Amino acid sequence: MAVDLRGHGYKTGSYNKARLKNYIADVETIINEYETKPILVGHSLGCSIIRHIAAKDTYPATILIAPIPPAAIFRKIFIKLILKHPVLSLKSFLTLNMRPWITSRISPRLFFSAILSRERAHKYLQQMQGESFNLFLYDLLRDKTLTSRAAATLVVAAEVDSFFNLKAQKRTAQLLEADFMTAAQVGHDVMLDVDNTRIASEIQAWIKQLR
Repeated sequence: MAVDLRGHGYKTGSYNKARLKNYIADVETIINEYETKPILVGHSLGCSIIRHIAAKDTYPATILIAPIPPAAIFRKIFIKLILKHPVLSLKSFLTLNMRPWITSRISPRLFFSAILSRERAHKYLQQMQGESFNLFLYDLLRDKTLTSRAAATLVVAAEVDSFFNLKAQKRTAQLLEADFMTAAQVGHDVMLDVDNTRIASEIQAWIKQLR
């Protein structure tokens, strides 16, 4: 089951002033419709959401794909990104929206590997939406949640992630006491980049060995 957060996809509302607690509530509403707890899978910001959910209740497993690291690591990365991309950072600050990061001429190489064609990268970027800058500023930079009641956790790191390098993703796995897997030759948007079916198969194999 894929979940649309408020202001995203087919979900009504606005993400402009959304906070992490709002997105957590959106996901928990869907989870509560099921009799049994599911395996939680998140990507990037989605990982932060499911980490908080798994800290409150028991789940069979959580899978974190290219996760935003906990605050202790993310603060340093956030500062480096601002210094490296000052124009994009300023636009996001002035609009309180992360959308400038997906509409820039450098966006294809921020989110995808150099192997993926620019044509496909632009196609995907056109379908992507912005995100609340407040959420990053006030929630993710202060996120210290490390506990989890999930029976097992897997961190899937994008090998050529332009936002979070392998060292940061390995450190995230260590802090969360999680298993670690590298998605070779792919960028931050793992599930849209090259060879995504192979990576999906490796994740499925990890799930099967839990049983």
